[in-house]
Amino acid sequence: MDYTVRLSIAFAFAEKLFTSPMVKKRELKKLINVKAKERGILFVELRHRGDHEVYLLGKTKIQFGKHKALKHGEFYAIVKDCEQELGVGWWR
Repeated sequence: MDYTVRLSIAFAFAEKLFTSPMVKKRELKKLINVKAKERGILFVELRHRGDHEVYLLGKTKIQFGKHKALKHGEFYAIVKDCEQELGVGWWR
């Protein structure tokens, strides 16, 4: 196989790997709410001002940015924060 063909295949794979679809904040909040209800955990909004919305999940505070779509890193940070109350891998 030609070097340029292998290189283009590698770039295409890397592009798929590192470009992820953005998750809507509303969808993630709905999922957290459903999983919290299944486990009997309280999920309520504490504060809705400034640059963030702060929610209480059990005893853990969860911060959401004030934009509609969450970037890849922000999504995983929120998921990690929720793992304390909902367990590891709760969102899968």
